Amino acid sequence: MSPHTFPRLHTSLVAALLSAAWFSPSLFAQTGPNVDPSLEAFVQAKKQGKVRHIGFTGHADPEVHQRLLASFDGWETVQHPVNLVDPHYLSFIQNVLPKVRAKGLGLLAMKCNAMGGIGKNKIATYAECLRFTLSQDVDTVVSGATTVEELEQNVATVKAFHKMTPKEVTDMLSRTKAGPVGVKVENYKKAPTGGAILHRDGDRA
Repeated sequence: MSPHTFPRLHTSLVAALLSAAWFSPSLFAQTGPNVDPSLEAFVQAKKQGKVRHIGFTGHADPEVHQRLLASFDGWETVQHPVNLVDPHYLSFIQNVLPKVRAKGLGLLAMKCNAMGGIGKNKIATYAECLRFTLSQDVDTVVSGATTVEELEQNVATVKAFHKMTPKEVTDMLSRTKAGPVGVKVENYKKAPTGGAILHRDGDRA
């Protein structure tokens, strides 16, 4: 971590610092947390009081998240996709979220609209996406907005929020399972045949 980072941000403390873009188990095997110099920098920044919490984020393969959770006890936060098509392919909700909760870590949900994939495929409205994600066992939702109008819609959804019942969740997942799933919607996840992982900012997350 550069000594110039905090002055450029006009702050002396970062609430949460997350290591990003662990794409594959093979990459993890080569540069896992036990040998990764970036993790040493994270731990050092926390010891120096520059960072309150350290964690990691990723979106391609829940297996990588599981390996990271198992290999280092110092994580405090985890960020991963939580949306209404995730349970149908390489599911973070099923394979990672329970382990995060069992360890008592903070859970940051992202990609409630699958980086625009759910809306583009007319699977659900954004309000439905946000309500589903908020109804999961998460601490906060990183909800992207590309306009002020979208931000106001998000605020309105949160203000009117009431948690989905188990039946509503089941019905929603039955509905979404009948439509397009997998990398057709979540193109940031690992494809069954491998290949490049797409990730592009600019869509309503």
